[in-house]
Amino acid sequence: MPEESDGNRPPPEKVDSNPSGNRRRRGGRRNPRDGDNRERKDTFKGNIPGMEEFVFDVANGKGADQFPTVMYELAIYFGGSIPDGGMLTRALDPNVLTLPDISRPEPPSDPQDIIAMEEFKMDLREWRDDRRARKKATDTAYAKLLGQCSPTIRDRLETYDSFTTIKASLDVIALAKLIQISLYNGSAIGETELTYMEAEDQLLNFKQHRRMSNAKYLENFKSRVQVFEHLGGEPGISSRRIQDYLKEEGIEIGSATESDRARATSIIKQKYLAQLFLSNSHSRFKVYVAELKFKHSVSQDIDLFPSSLSEAYNYLENWDELIKIVQQSKHASGHAHHESGMSYNTNGQEDNDDEPSDNRQNRNRTFNGGRGRGNSQGGRGRGPGRGGQGQQGQQKGTTHNIEADAPNATHPDSAIFEDESNVNVNSNNSKVNC
Repeated sequence: MPEESDGNRPPPEKVDSNPSGNRRRRGGRRNPRDGDNRERKDTFKGNIPGMEEFVFDVANGKGADQFPTVMYELAIYFGGSIPDGGMLTRALDPNVLTLPDISRPEPPSDPQDIIAMEEFKMDLREWRDDRRARKKATDTAYAKLLGQCSPTIRDRLETYDSFTTIKASLDVIALAKLIQISLYNGSAIGETELTYMEAEDQLLNFKQHRRMSNAKYLENFKSRVQVFEHLGGEPGISSRRIQDYLKEEGIEIGSATESDRARATSIIKQKYLAQLFLSNSHSRFKVYVAELKFKHSVSQDIDLFPSSLSEAYNYLENWDELIKIVQQSKHASGHAHHESGMSYNTNGQEDNDDEPSDNRQNRNRTFNGGRGRGNSQGGRGRGPGRGGQGQQGQQKGTTHNIEADAPNATHPDSAIFEDESNVNVNSNNSKVNC
């Protein structure tokens, strides 16, 4: 049996380790084409078809400030897709989160009035039907809303004692509020005081950053107010402040009714939140806020501060308009100054204000050839002009004007060599007279 030599052995078959043909980079990095269209494994998708992206989660850049946007979109969806769920659009609005009352009809004062009693019976049946329809709609919304919560959020909800009652009653409004609290505060802390303090800190230290619009700032600010109030907080409220307000209104503390106290509480809270909203706005409003405080301090009987969040929001919007007007005015005045001080070369090129003044002056000069190099033969002179035949390197070159080729123009450098005092710079038109 003839022995096979290495020279006669067929070459081994090459195995293509990268059948896709994509060349991989060093360091184990994957080709972008291999990963761009691949979904991340940890991306949570909601259970509602067509609403998979509107979820409550804290991963992949999502967070507490997503709550108003997601809740608003889900409220619209529930109101339009769940039978008898039209009221959910309003009830689950992130700024409302309250179901409207369905009042039980009152029986007639005269039970012997047959017509009135029949009407009462009809109203009672309608009331019962409305309650059943609402219960069915809210139970459906509860299941769908919980399906939009990621496992992380569900785990947080389980840490709250109130979630047991919410699950038993399928209370969709209470669920929405608890989702909001869990997004801003995380899991429930053993001590209720710490949870309360965190919510208060989230409200007091929330500030508008440069890329946040005024509308988004207001939306996120309201969410933090709601979380604080859900936990029992009353922003800006104290018994002393209520008493002081009632005195200003001429109401004795002992004779103040519950309505008087409720009204005082509401007004104090709104003014407090409005001033906090302005104080934590972006630094571009700093001058306007300081001016408002100064005018308020010197005014006698006029309260210049906004009395509600909507008024405070209007302040920011108006100040933004003023900022735009000032910027446009500065831009227009700068452009007018540029045109009035503009000089043109004879070849039609426009001066550039950003160009250094020395460059503009030199560009507008008319140049001669400089002194020739060499002892007997002329060389290239200083500047654009060409040196002539040298008489010990002293003969001037031929005249070359880069602006208009004026034959009698002189080179400023030659004047400087002879007498520096002859140079006169005119700063008005950026021209040099030699």
